[in-house]
Amino acid sequence: RRRFLRQAPTAGAVLGGVAALGQESTETTPGVTDTIRIGALNVGAYSHLAAKWGALINARPDNGEIPYTGMRITHCWDIDPERARGFAKGYGCTAVPEFDGMLGKVDAVISGGYYNHAHNHLLHQPYLEAGLPNLVNRPFANSVGKARRLIELAQRHKASLLVPSALGHNDVVSQARQFVE
Repeated sequence: RRRFLRQAPTAGAVLGGVAALGQESTETTPGVTDTIRIGALNVGAYSHLAAKWGALINARPDNGEIPYTGMRITHCWDIDPERARGFAKGYGCTAVPEFDGMLGKVDAVISGGYYNHAHNHLLHQPYLEAGLPNLVNRPFANSVGKARRLIELAQRHKASLLVPSALGHNDVVSQARQFVE
């Protein structure tokens, strides 16, 4: 473990900082990388992009929100163009008229709709084929075949595919686990 720590990229900064307490560093801090441009799919009906993730990714300091993700939603789409325009206005991004209209304009895609699971294999296909990272909100798909299609597309095009859930990390679930264990 110690060898790993000494060889890890951040170890020099941590270990060097400890060794040089009270001394001014001669090393420069690497510059912050460019902001990651995010495309948001399904920002309207039964989506938590506007309620939760939008504010985290596109913080609005005038609302007391603090930017800290290194990402920015630059484009969005919803099956209801009016909802897409409303989200775009609220979070300072561009609404696109077609679901694949963000290709070439974003570095990754996040899908926020709960009801689009029957169509995720279609909505995410162009972005997976482009090799972009995709965060697909749960439920992932409404059939094993559609789930396999998404996974195979991601594998074939070396695209990251993330299907997260915070449910396992909230207080109610933690308390309920105590009764099961």
